[in-house]
Amino acid sequence: MQDICIAIAQTRSLAGDIKGNIAAHLAMVEQAAQQGVQLVQFPELSLCGYELERAADLAFCTDDVRLLTLCDAARRLQMYILVGAPLKANGETTEKPRIATFVLCPDGKIQIYGKRFLHAGEERYVSAGSQQLLLDINGWQVATAICADTGFQQHAADCADLGAQIYSAGSLITEGGYAVDTQKLADYSRAYNMLVMIANHCAPTGGWHAVGQSAVWVDGQCLARAGQDEAIVVARFRHGQWQAQVHPI
Repeated sequence: MQDICIAIAQTRSLAGDIKGNIAAHLAMVEQAAQQGVQLVQFPELSLCGYELERAADLAFCTDDVRLLTLCDAARRLQMYILVGAPLKANGETTEKPRIATFVLCPDGKIQIYGKRFLHAGEERYVSAGSQQLLLDINGWQVATAICADTGFQQHAADCADLGAQIYSAGSLITEGGYAVDTQKLADYSRAYNMLVMIANHCAPTGGWHAVGQSAVWVDGQCLARAGQDEAIVVARFRHGQWQAQVHPI
């Protein structure tokens, strides 16, 4: 396998402040670039915060002009940038937005993944997605996931069946759920022979007290785990093995 360098960005999202959050994302993207990162994953709904009651008002369209500065950074730095935001309803298949990951690609394109498995209560405000997204980065197959997706083994199994070697999730995890949720992720890394990584919020958002501790697992073992402040966790595959390191902001 070719060498690859990927990262998770542990951030604070300001409620509804899309302009401010994009600026903060850009600063973290620049820091990731200094480490040679080719893909960086941000938390669930990172561009607006976990504001479900406002999801329809805060939602992005597929070619939203608010993403232009991030798209420009993706092209300039030749990096895949995975950010979280609500996706506007398309008027044909759903009346509600979807919780989505917008993948800003080095070639200027935008790919979108809609959260397939919703957390209890989310269905009041959003609809579930139905299609899995797989990215090919330097010959590596990268599957995307969003928070509650990771609580369902079927999601990880589906990704593995598609050939995923990296399972990358943007999440919102609290202290009460952290141990159970991350044990599942560690188990997936062993069962499906995937590197598994989650980017978590590190400040309250949408009434939930996120615990930070974004992490990377390989073969059931945690390679690196952030604390509870903003940080970038970088994972590198070189000389035939994975290594990971936390870089505080």
